[in-house]
Amino acid sequence: MTAASAEQQGYLEDFEKLAARASRNGGAWVGDLRRRAMDRFRSLGFPTTRDEEWKYTSLDALRRACLRTVDAPAARPVDGSGPFESGDWERYELAFPWTGREDSTGPGGARGGATAKVPGKGSGRDTPDGRDESLFIGRLADAVERRLPWTEAHLGRHADHDGHALRALNTAFLEDGGAVRLGRGVDLDRPVHLMYVADPGQAPNRIVHPRTLVVVGAGSRLTLVEAYAGAGDAVYCTNAVTEIVLEDDAELDHYRLVREGGGTFHIGTVQVHQARNSRYRSHSVTTGGAITRVELNALLDGEGADCLLQGLYVAGGSQHVDSRTAIEHARPHGTSRELYKGVLNDRARAVFNGKIVVRKEAQKTDARQSNRNLILSRDAEIDSKPQLEILADDVRCAHGTTIGQLEEDELFYLRSRGLDAALARKLLVHGFASEILDGVAIEPLRDGLTSRVLAELGA
Repeated sequence: MTAASAEQQGYLEDFEKLAARASRNGGAWVGDLRRRAMDRFRSLGFPTTRDEEWKYTSLDALRRACLRTVDAPAARPVDGSGPFESGDWERYELAFPWTGREDSTGPGGARGGATAKVPGKGSGRDTPDGRDESLFIGRLADAVERRLPWTEAHLGRHADHDGHALRALNTAFLEDGGAVRLGRGVDLDRPVHLMYVADPGQAPNRIVHPRTLVVVGAGSRLTLVEAYAGAGDAVYCTNAVTEIVLEDDAELDHYRLVREGGGTFHIGTVQVHQARNSRYRSHSVTTGGAITRVELNALLDGEGADCLLQGLYVAGGSQHVDSRTAIEHARPHGTSRELYKGVLNDRARAVFNGKIVVRKEAQKTDARQSNRNLILSRDAEIDSKPQLEILADDVRCAHGTTIGQLEEDELFYLRSRGLDAALARKLLVHGFASEILDGVAIEPLRDGLTSRVLAELGA
């Protein structure tokens, strides 16, 4: 086994404390999974820009920060609305406020459960508790401790950490987060909202590892809002992994929202496994954070699977945002559509890498991919690399990218109609972003996101 480097030592110390405390929870398989993942992290070390996958995103500042681990969320009430929406809407909600207070029994983090509520007129105060075998919405720690069979069947089975150090680190510290499981033929009456809120002002120089598991049974339908938020400029890191499993004919609308604090690192992985005739709809909106990198990987492993990826990333100041997607068509008659848009201001830098792979067996695949970027300043920069890897011979596939600025003719037209320069600019930016934001079906969420995107850009 490779010796631990100085930058890894704190993580290893925190891991041993977690292993000693959590060894009795969830059975031996969880402990074995954690131990294998930590061994892999020790072997890999942090990625560098010499690694092709990290060529444009440096984690040197994260390595030097030597962050310590917050192990579990503190139980704390949530208010009537989350950090993204501009009004109330009915949902099942689990809130994980990661505060990292020092009064806990774990390594630098407060232990305890997530708070839960169901807002809205006439609704209850609790999420379903999982006693109904067809439905579970709750803490991953509870599902693992109760040894519910779908956790062992899927947790850690899809988000492979063999060649990914940050994913391995998340798996090593796998302890809590949201868990949603719908059995066969369940059409949930309202969205599920998983809210991960960090307070780096209370606990600077910390790293948290939220883990989310979602299993949607055959013929079931779910809307999921997965939100990450923070405030302030303290150094902090959110290292999140989400595993999603869609069984035959299952449908999922997935909103993944990121608005971290100014000094925050956000590293995220979403791994999706789709069975026959399943439908996955992803809507991603990313703002805030010093360095943000999110990977979304979808494996269409059933005939007729359908996948839609839509994303909007917005950056200003000296922010760096890295969006990476991979759609792998493994079976015939699959369909995928992808549109990611970026809006960059000041000295911000963005990276987009989207890859579509069509295996030899995946005949009759229909795949389209597009990345479009709007640059609002001379100093902003975008590196865009859409890719196709096609091994089948009966397919329809296309990809492309564009990078542009606000059109002077459009600005002049709006100014000639009596609008001042700021309002004209705001309308044009909104028009560019609205193609993604309009895909958010929850109106208060869509309105709140639109306001925040424009505020981020000073538009």
